[in-house]
Amino acid sequence: MDANKEEKKVEKKVEKVEEKVEKVGEEIEGSELHDAVRRLVLAGIGAVSIFHEELGKHIDKFVERGESVEKNRDAMMQKMRERREKYLGKGFGSRRFTEALEQHQAPIKVDISNLNKKVSSLEKKVDELTKSKA
Repeated sequence: MDANKEEKKVEKKVEKVEEKVEKVGEEIEGSELHDAVRRLVLAGIGAVSIFHEELGKHIDKFVERGESVEKNRDAMMQKMRERREKYLGKGFGSRRFTEALEQHQAPIKVDISNLNKKVSSLEKKVDELTKSKA
């Protein structure tokens, strides 16, 4: 019996809270705050809708431009190479790169090849010395 009484008390409290919430909702519904919040929500929905439409248009333009560039990429690169050679001379890029490596004393392919030969020669000498000691 006690459980039923407690349950009924809880139900009555819930009903009272529901009534109060309903009254407050009715009071807010006609207020300026309600209207302002409603307008903000509608403005947000409208902004998202417009953004979605405009984004769709721009994405289509971006795709078209990308396809055009992709088709013309090789021709554009060739034109750029020709202009560079016209103004800077043939082999400018590789010559400048080699000069930069030399200026910074960076090892180049020939240096590395020479070092590999020296290392091989030293390895052979070490092997000979270890064999002669054994």
